[in-house]
Amino acid sequence: MASVVPNHPLMFASERNRLSSQDWILVVLCCLAGVGVSALALWIVFNTLLAQSFLQERGLRTNRTVRLVEKVLETTPVNRLPSGVITNQSWQGPESPADDLRGFDPGLMAFMDQRYGLRREMRRDHPPLSDPWGGVWIRLNTPYLQGPPLWLYQPERLISNVWFLPLLRILAVVIGLIGGSILFLRMRLERPLGRMLRQLQSDPRPPLPLLPEQGVAPLRALTFRVNRLLESINDADRARSSLLRGLTHDLASPQTRLLLHTESLREIVQGEALQKVEAIENDLRQLIAITEQLGLIGEPSLPARRRTAVGLDDLCARVVGSYPPALIRLRVPRLVVMVESLGLERALCNLIDNALEYGAPPVQISARRQSSQLLLQVEDHGTGLASPTQLTMTNPPVASDRQRRRHRGLGLEIVDRFCRDHGGRLLLQPSRLGGLSATLQLQSQPDAPLFV
Repeated sequence: MASVVPNHPLMFASERNRLSSQDWILVVLCCLAGVGVSALALWIVFNTLLAQSFLQERGLRTNRTVRLVEKVLETTPVNRLPSGVITNQSWQGPESPADDLRGFDPGLMAFMDQRYGLRREMRRDHPPLSDPWGGVWIRLNTPYLQGPPLWLYQPERLISNVWFLPLLRILAVVIGLIGGSILFLRMRLERPLGRMLRQLQSDPRPPLPLLPEQGVAPLRALTFRVNRLLESINDADRARSSLLRGLTHDLASPQTRLLLHTESLREIVQGEALQKVEAIENDLRQLIAITEQLGLIGEPSLPARRRTAVGLDDLCARVVGSYPPALIRLRVPRLVVMVESLGLERALCNLIDNALEYGAPPVQISARRQSSQLLLQVEDHGTGLASPTQLTMTNPPVASDRQRRRHRGLGLEIVDRFCRDHGGRLLLQPSRLGGLSATLQLQSQPDAPLFV
């Protein structure tokens, strides 16, 4: 794993936007390897599929030419042959006979002997060639001619099947260059970039691991800059975690003392004062639970939110106990549900606070089970909405100033987040009581059942 240090070599190459010398050397090596592999593949294909056809066609052409020229020479002098027929009394080149034949020449001689019974001596035409495309010299059987033996030149021009051999070489080079370039891009660009993208998408929570600085020079420079950004994010997260741990530690002591004071007050007060002390105690316990959640945020790794089985009526009664009895009406049946209890308590408190602040008491809380859904309603007696509205974070409605306060408030965002975490949504609509109805629609899921 790469690390960012002050004397990192890419600190001086971070501005590089071109390939380095090592990259160019690798490009050349990949292209050479590609040319070699393509040439070998084409040679195998040619020898497997085309060699026999090539020998048959060339043997047929050579046999016809040799026999035709020998037949003509029986009645025609050499100097009266057509201009396209090239003959000589010696084959060209100072090479020794052992080095003359090459490629398909030995196979051609054997094929003509076996197929046509034509046995003639053959020599390869070496530079300077009699024809740009090369050719061979074939010794003619002319016992009726006086003087040295006569050699016939058989060119390998475009009219014969030999024309594709140079094109095969060109094709091998072109395919090799393309294949080498693709290999280089895959090795030095596609794979490093894919690893970088997979690692960036694996786990977005800090601390974020640094990326391997691989690939071409521009990609390594980009990775280096991303690593510097990741380091700054990790540093900021460590500072935030340290601050949150300090704050939760400082908040814990006064909260504990206040809770002890309220427990002492319960022993000396009665009647309405005792109810207020119990309400304060409930608020303090919720505040302590929220502080504990805040402390968990400051931990290096966040634990997954755990759903627990809770009695819905007991939980709602505990929340309502923090408010004066005359302000809240509770109509919740006995249902045992699997929810994140602290999140549900926070959601209900936010909805009740909004109803009391913007609506009118009494606030009614009701719940019912509908198939695999849990519908939990908080209604007030204030001024309701003109039409039903589903709360969305990306496109909040702006029908009135009151709706803007409701839909863009932090409290409703917390409620909406709780509903989405439980596979549901938050729906705001006019209440039959005359005010606003906020409905938490929680959905049971295959991997997270809602009801026990």
